[in-house]
Amino acid sequence: MDKSTPLIRVQSVEPLDGFKVRLTFQNGAQKEIDLEPLLRGPIFEPMRNDPSVFRSIKVVGGTIGWDNGADLDPDVLYYDFEPAQLEGSATAYNGLQSSEGWQSNQPLTLEDRRAFNVPQTV
Repeated sequence: MDKSTPLIRVQSVEPLDGFKVRLTFQNGAQKEIDLEPLLRGPIFEPMRNDPSVFRSIKVVGGTIGWDNGADLDPDVLYYDFEPAQLEGSATAYNGLQSSEGWQSNQPLTLEDRRAFNVPQTV
């Protein structure tokens, strides 16, 4: 995103069927988005596995998130950018590890190692 792209924040979220949500942004725009393709990695596992946990979605700090600390970048939601965790590169993995607020005291799963092309340790 370049500096000329307006900063976008989520104002409200309404869960719909499945993994779909209706978002209202602070500029008044509304979008219906299927979040299923974005819910990857161990932090999103509770939302994928339990519809009631998914439906507990709320606005947190200008984006959408859940009580376990999982959230999605509002620019990804508004501008349809590809999230870093789905790019499948070591750069994306390193970005997640160094992101402000990244917290994990669990080792990466084999699925995450494959998704981020992280070498397996012996």
